[in-house]
Amino acid sequence: MSRLVHELLGQLYKLNRPWTPAIVPAILMRELVIAVEERKVTGTNAKAIFKFLLDNPSSRSLHLEDILEELGIAPADSFDLEAACRAAIEALPAVAKDVQAGQMKAIGRLIGDVMKRSGGAADAKRAKEVVLALLGVE
Repeated sequence: MSRLVHELLGQLYKLNRPWTPAIVPAILMRELVIAVEERKVTGTNAKAIFKFLLDNPSSRSLHLEDILEELGIAPADSFDLEAACRAAIEALPAVAKDVQAGQMKAIGRLIGDVMKRSGGAADAKRAKEVVLALLGVE
């Protein structure tokens, strides 16, 4: 939760706006914290939600699901992560071989492909775990 608060305060600072409880109503903040903790919403998407709320004050009365829909963000559990990881590996076979050969910096390209396929909804940490497991790398 502290990351979310830090992100919100950082965005307020950039806009030179003071904190008020009305910026993100407690109920909405609770929904967002739970969604991030349960990995239904990524940290990156939480940042986008804060930006949306700051730019659209009338949206503060919406529930998280309404905001996700309005932003076109799919919940992280709404797609098959393993299938997206397999597709990324198939699309980038040379990169996959590099990772299998121990070049761990190359995994970023595979994770990027997974994120692209998921519309940004994938949990990058979990995607990395799945890709490594599929490649037989520990």
